[in-house]
Amino acid sequence: MNDERIDRIMKPYWDETLKHSYLGNLNENGLEDVFGLITKKPDGSEVLIVGYYIHYNKTKWYLADSMFDGHDKLFNLSIFEYKDSLRRYINNKHNLEVEFVL
Repeated sequence: MNDERIDRIMKPYWDETLKHSYLGNLNENGLEDVFGLITKKPDGSEVLIVGYYIHYNKTKWYLADSMFDGHDKLFNLSIFEYKDSLRRYINNKHNLEVEFVL
């Protein structure tokens, strides 16, 4: 599948999965500050979904939460295709220039 087709298939999924997320900074457990997509867990705590440590390269983001584990298989995509689709979605929706989601 090409990127355009993958993105057409994945857009409704990303819209639904990330509908309560927002871009922002978070200090995880008193450790380094991170920036990226943040969401609230049912207990009210905030968690970074995907993003980067502020002191590192802002074009390379990391999946930081296990909420996506195995979801690539739902769409018969490789993990690379899945993460790359997420990268394009983030870039388009938030006008960013993320180069990689690792």
